[in-house]
Amino acid sequence: MLPRLGAAVQPADTAATEDIQLTPAITAKAAELQHNPSKIYAWVHDHIEYVPSYGSIQGADFTLQSGRGNAFDTASLLIALLRASNIPARYVYGTIELPAAQAMNWVGGVTRPDAAQNLLGQGGVPNIALTSGGQTVAIRMEHVWVEAYVDFIPSRGVVNRSPDTWIPLDAAFKQNTYTAGLDLQTAVPFDAEAVLNAAQSGATVSDSGGYVQNLNQNAVESALTDYQQRLKTYLEQQQPNATVGEVLGSKSIRAYPTRQLMPTLPYKLVAVGGEYQSLPDTMRHYFRVQIYQNSTERRLDEPSFSVRIPTPRLAGKPLALSFKPATAADEQTIASYLPQAHADGSPIQPSELPSSFPGYLIHLSPELTLDGTVLKSAGAFMMGEEVTTRLGYEGPNRSLPPL
Repeated sequence: MLPRLGAAVQPADTAATEDIQLTPAITAKAAELQHNPSKIYAWVHDHIEYVPSYGSIQGADFTLQSGRGNAFDTASLLIALLRASNIPARYVYGTIELPAAQAMNWVGGVTRPDAAQNLLGQGGVPNIALTSGGQTVAIRMEHVWVEAYVDFIPSRGVVNRSPDTWIPLDAAFKQNTYTAGLDLQTAVPFDAEAVLNAAQSGATVSDSGGYVQNLNQNAVESALTDYQQRLKTYLEQQQPNATVGEVLGSKSIRAYPTRQLMPTLPYKLVAVGGEYQSLPDTMRHYFRVQIYQNSTERRLDEPSFSVRIPTPRLAGKPLALSFKPATAADEQTIASYLPQAHADGSPIQPSELPSSFPGYLIHLSPELTLDGTVLKSAGAFMMGEEVTTRLGYEGPNRSLPPL
């Protein structure tokens, strides 16, 4: 049975979650937008760049900070701003269908439908091409968007006095305007073959052995420096006031065209897979830390120490793994081998430190901290013994690599 929540507003529709962080930055932005659903939606639509990837990675707060995110992250930010305004909101997951041209524009301005599919696929977004007459005319894909309970009749969210309707909102889907940059290769040609020949001058190149020795680095650096100078001279003479976007090309989000909220999604809805007040684990990315004490643990994949952290909790925060004395007795043993502080307050010199410790007498516990807060401290490892540590990301469509 697919999860459907019904029309009744529930407390969880306005609560914070792992992905929907109601931080000071979120609440401040919601206040800046006057807690108005139409202004909140338009701001997220117009200011958050879409990244073609799958599953919750950043969460609401870091998406606000970075100004970019995938559909899950953008939905989390939109819901967070709505909930910070006491406007009920939920995730909706399902299958949508886009005309090929819109999909190509959305994912990065590519010129072929298969390139759009590749970008989506590389990001883990399930998708298929729909063809007609041998040509791809549409792309069908799994997607997430938002439902919000707003004052829709008659103001369509412009005024939010008496909420009456759940309406769909997708701030992740948008179209972009792309501006081509200068044709620098034509204006200031770069002769890659000449650079390669210069690099090989005096070098040993073995086609049969598949190796190169003693590349002429001075020649490469000289060629690159010369090209940089020619490029700089061209821009100073021909385009002295050009911006970076005008030189390299630019991308801008087309603004949401109206103050009012629309009652339907801006594409074909094929099927709804479920509604969620909080994203399930299967739609979130995680970072895992595992420590194996010996070969048996590695063989059985039963680590002595294991922590799995949702990546939205990690975003923008320092993560540290360290080892500390396992017991008070271990701490005392370490202290007994360290020199005492000098009575005159002078610093302890390196020569005063012990050259070795009796590691067999001391046990250490791994401790993982996030932004200074201890997440876990467990286990006891003998000082000096070899351990195996496995760190990595896992998500909806990938798991940790094998040991």
